[in-house]
Amino acid sequence: MTALDNRLPCTVAQWLQTATARAGEDALLLALELEQADAVYFPTPSRWAALGPALQRVPPQYVVAPEHAGDPFWAWLDIAALVEFEEAPGLAHLMIQRLLAHTLRAEATEDAVRALHAGLCCARLGRIARTVGHGEDARAWYADAMQWGTRAASPDPTYQGMLGLAVTAVAHGNIPAATRWLRGLVDGTAPAPAAYRLPAHQQLAMLARKRGQLIDALLHCWAAYDLLERPDPREASLRVTMAEIACEAGAYMEAVHAIRDVLTTTSHTRVLAPAYVVALQCLRHSPSTEALWRADGRDPMAEAAALLSGEMAPSDSVALRLALGDSLLAAGKTARAVELWSIALDAARRHHLHERVFGLEQRIETDRHTVAAATADAPADRGARPSARRARAAVAQRHPAVRRLLQL
Repeated sequence: MTALDNRLPCTVAQWLQTATARAGEDALLLALELEQADAVYFPTPSRWAALGPALQRVPPQYVVAPEHAGDPFWAWLDIAALVEFEEAPGLAHLMIQRLLAHTLRAEATEDAVRALHAGLCCARLGRIARTVGHGEDARAWYADAMQWGTRAASPDPTYQGMLGLAVTAVAHGNIPAATRWLRGLVDGTAPAPAAYRLPAHQQLAMLARKRGQLIDALLHCWAAYDLLERPDPREASLRVTMAEIACEAGAYMEAVHAIRDVLTTTSHTRVLAPAYVVALQCLRHSPSTEALWRADGRDPMAEAAALLSGEMAPSDSVALRLALGDSLLAAGKTARAVELWSIALDAARRHHLHERVFGLEQRIETDRHTVAAATADAPADRGARPSARRARAAVAQRHPAVRRLLQL
């Protein structure tokens, strides 16, 4: 088994001394309760019930299925997922480590069930290690999860280990290894359940997009989309991703169709910000899309500007200011465009968004009297002539995967 990563705290007290984030009071008290317990008992009912509303905000891939609601192991797994989601990975790591230790000591538990619980703990520890940048530890935990999965009551630890190893490989640039793991989940003789195929298709879409294989990327997005059981919060994000791909392919009208409902039904800025980036790009490159927004009574430029007045992730605010500046530039409002880019550049420097810093510096340094050359296209459009974009759009629009976006 993988040793406890000594770069993370070993006790709740140590975590409290070093943490930059603070978990909610009930979650923290439950973490202490688990630390002091000598076995896996059900959490204190009042504290567990108090977490109900917070657990509703946790993405579905973090939490467990309802049929396990009466099992204390799964309750603690949910609590740790909430702590992790609330950006306290060190505390979540402590909780899962303690849960794993209790699991391995539970001699009365059937071997296959104990293997399942241990494997799920290892997979969670792998995810935590990966998200805090400890790639080697993540790979070791995921490998442990797969080993437990070979004798577990269900293959979930194996699937989670495969998906985790794929995502870790992507993060470290090992695309061939990532592709092998992902293909194993979606193309095997006994494909994984939808819960694992869906994120695997999302990862494959991202890899295809990076290679410029836009139709392949869109096909993987549709495969993921068709696996959703609605309502599912991932639907909005998938629509935005498909809109981004369509925009890169020059299929602007299709891109707008993909995101129209998203702007109406979603309040999360992490989804709205990239959706407005797409809307602004479509307006710049295809003025005819404005008719769709007018029909909905919407003004993407005004709404994007209003969104910037609220709180959002630094990467989203930088991207949205960049896109809004490009739209202002196209409208001849050069001074306002440069002002937005300068604000975005300051934020990109503060948050070490190096690729954005480079692009914004190039824009701002461009002769402000000949700024047309600085207008930002989608990455695949950069440097392409309008005739080339039109030709690519004509090809893309003939593909069923692109035309299907018009049905959204």
